[in-house]
Amino acid sequence: MRTLVIGDIHGSYKSLKKGLKLADFNINSDRIICLGDYINGWGEDFEVIDFLIELKKKAAIPPIYLMGNHDFWFREMIQNDFKNFRDVEYMKAEYSMWFSKGGEQTYKNYLSLTDEQIIYHKEQFFDHLKRYYIENNKLFVHAGFNPKSGFKKTLEKDPNALFWNRSLYEKAYKIEKHKKANEANDGTHYFDEFDKIYIGHTPTNNYGFKRPEQLCNVINLDQGCKTSGRLTIWNDDDGTYFQTKKRKEKV
Repeated sequence: MRTLVIGDIHGSYKSLKKGLKLADFNINSDRIICLGDYINGWGEDFEVIDFLIELKKKAAIPPIYLMGNHDFWFREMIQNDFKNFRDVEYMKAEYSMWFSKGGEQTYKNYLSLTDEQIIYHKEQFFDHLKRYYIENNKLFVHAGFNPKSGFKKTLEKDPNALFWNRSLYEKAYKIEKHKKANEANDGTHYFDEFDKIYIGHTPTNNYGFKRPEQLCNVINLDQGCKTSGRLTIWNDDDGTYFQTKKRKEKV
């Protein structure tokens, strides 16, 4: 069994399908773990969610799907305000922040569906997303946690930080940058003694990385799929990875 960890998809169904093909994904012997943010970006949201629902039904080894901040937004909106979902002006005014962060493409995509299809996706997918997953001393989480507080205290005091807080990756980046600048500082830096921490949420493009790099014990698999279409799938067994090529324009 291979464990393939998939970074932020952001509504790019074509990238997801191409990435799995590049990774030679085998539904009978491979397991996938998705780090969240399945929607808000490329407008193929229904296709992404529908594919992942069917994959969970057919896969020999059940996939793990984590909650991202964009997924949380969407679920809360459907759960609390679905009666107004088809009122375009109301939605744009009430959820302006969500719309500006890629939600407009998702909204247009789902607006063309029936109420039954939307509720089906909520109940079969969004309602079952996990906040985190731990296995063999490896943490899988969308954004991270407060490195000052640690994972357990962050989970206890501010569980939503697991799909919002960027400070873990920022801290890992600063540590590695200092190590490179000061060769005498060659110690190993770990957060919460996890062997590996897989995250997404923070595009590494903002730090000059187009490909995934391990910083301390943190592996960030968000390589800007929301804007560039570059999706990463990482093989946890041997550290190899597969990336889709950059897409030129949004659909």
